[in-house]
Amino acid sequence: MTRRTSPLMLVGIVLLALNLFPAAVSIGPVLSQVRGGLGLSDWQVAVMTAVPLLAFATLRALSASAARVFGVHRVALISVLLVAIGLFSRSLAAGPWVFVLLTAVAVCGSAGLAPLLPLLTRRHFPDRVGSVTAIYTMAAAIATVLAVALTRPLSHSEGGWRTALGVWGAVAVVAALPWLRLVSHDSTHRAGRPDLSGFRALRTPLGWALALSFGLQTAQVFTVLQWFPTFWHHKGFGAAQAALLVALVAAVPIPLALFVPATAMWRRDPRPVVFGTLLCYPLAYAGLLLHPHGAAILCAILLGIGAVGTPVILVMVGRWARTDDDAIAMVAATQSVGYAVAALCLFSFGTLRHLSQGWDDGLVALLLVALVQLVLGWFIGQPHRARSDAQGAS
Repeated sequence: MTRRTSPLMLVGIVLLALNLFPAAVSIGPVLSQVRGGLGLSDWQVAVMTAVPLLAFATLRALSASAARVFGVHRVALISVLLVAIGLFSRSLAAGPWVFVLLTAVAVCGSAGLAPLLPLLTRRHFPDRVGSVTAIYTMAAAIATVLAVALTRPLSHSEGGWRTALGVWGAVAVVAALPWLRLVSHDSTHRAGRPDLSGFRALRTPLGWALALSFGLQTAQVFTVLQWFPTFWHHKGFGAAQAALLVALVAAVPIPLALFVPATAMWRRDPRPVVFGTLLCYPLAYAGLLLHPHGAAILCAILLGIGAVGTPVILVMVGRWARTDDDAIAMVAATQSVGYAVAALCLFSFGTLRHLSQGWDDGLVALLLVALVQLVLGWFIGQPHRARSDAQGAS
C-alpha cells in the first residue's frame, strides 16, 4: 500500500467504526414512537432488541471466514452497504415484521464490520496497531453517544421517527465511499476448513467465566442503551432528557477506557480494578429502585463506569493468554458465547418487562445479573488460578 493510500485507509477504518452501533442503539430513544407508528407488539420489541446481539454472536466468525475467501476489503464494503440498505429501508417500513427484518439486515452489516477492523488494522498499520485501535474505538464510542443523544431531537423534524432513524443510513453511505477505491487492494485466498480451535478456551473454568462475564456485561450495556430511554421517560423525565441521560451513560466510558483497562492489564492483582468497575452496576440498579428520578444522574454515571467493564474483560482475556494464538482463540470463544448469552438476557428482559407491565422486576433481574457478574469478575481476576487455567487450555 502506498503512502498516498495509507491516510485513505485510516479514514476508511474510522468511518467503518462509526457504523458499529448506531443501527442498534438509535432505536431506544424513539422506541415508543416506533411502536405507536407501526403497532409493534411487546413480543416483536423483545425480538428486535435481541437481534443485534444474535447477529454479533453468529456473524463474527462468518465475517472473518468470508474475508479469507473474498477479501477483507470487499467484505468491509458489502457490510457497510448492508448497514446503509437496512437503515434506509427500515425507515420506510410499513409493517412491524418488515421493520424487525430490516433492522436485522442493518445490524448484520454492523456485526460483520466488528471483526474486520482489527484485521484491517493489523494488515495496513502493523507498526501502529495500538494507536489506530484507540482511534477507531474512540470513533465508535462517539458515534454511539451521538446516536443516542441526537435521534430523539431528529424525530421532531419533518418525517418524525422515520427521518431520525434514516439519517444514520446516510452515515453508512459516506463510510462506503472510500471503500469503492480501497476494494481494489483486495486479494482472495483459497478457503480452508473453518478454524474451530478457538473454542478450546471453553475447556477450562476460566474460559467459561470469561465468556459468561462478557455476555452478562454486554447484556447490561445493551439493555441500558435500548430500554432506559423509555424507563427514564416513564419515571418522569421528558423524552429528550431521558435520551440525554442514556447519552451520559455512553459518554462516561470514553475517557475512562483510555486508562482503566491498561491498569487492569499491568497490575499484579487486577481484582480491585475488575471488581471496582463491575460493582458500579449493582449500586446503580439499587439507586434506581429507590430513587429512579432523584438519583438518575448519579446512577447514569455509575452505569457508564460499569460499561468500562467491556474493555476490562477483553483485557483480561489477553492477560491470561500465553501466546497470540491463545489470545485470538480466547477472544473468539468469549465473544461468540458471550453475545449469545447477552441476546438471551436481553430477550428475557423484554419479555419480563411485558409480563410485569412495570420496571421494578426488570431492575431486580438486572441487579441479580450484576451480582453474578461480580462473582465471575473476582474469579477471572485471580492471578494464580487464571494462569493455571490458561495453561490448561493450551
